[in-house]
Amino acid sequence: MDATEILGRYAAGERDFRGVDLRGVELREVAMSHVDLRGADLREASLVGANFYRARLFRTNLSRANLTSSILRQADLRAACLNGAVLYLCDLTEADLTDASLKEADVSGACLFRGVLCGADLRAATFYSSDLRWADLSGADLEGVDFRRAKLNGVTMSDGGPW
Repeated sequence: MDATEILGRYAAGERDFRGVDLRGVELREVAMSHVDLRGADLREASLVGANFYRARLFRTNLSRANLTSSILRQADLRAACLNGAVLYLCDLTEADLTDASLKEADVSGACLFRGVLCGADLRAATFYSSDLRWADLSGADLEGVDFRRAKLNGVTMSDGGPW
């Protein structure tokens, strides 16, 4: 499937694209909120500035995808593969990244903030060798997170202070 086909089907009201192969697709600055891409292959996709609000991305392969400045608020990214992905300045507010793999990902400047009752769920996520500089992890659930060899300069934590 290519960008034109998925955008046309989305515009026609379709939201279920489970398991589709979108390797290397360019979907820059698209609005695809509530889309279901569970198990899809989006390796090396260009998703710069895309809006995936409340998207279902469970077990989606987003390795080496460029998600710079994308909106992934309340997205389901459980067990997603984001190895080597670029999430620079990405909005992951209230996203569920439980068991996600973000090895060598660039998450610098990303917002993983949570509100009073809800938040970014990062339990058991892997950030091995990732760049998290200046990311906002305020209130995120960090239980069991692997930060080994991660760059954490200037990261904001729950107490409001830098790492």
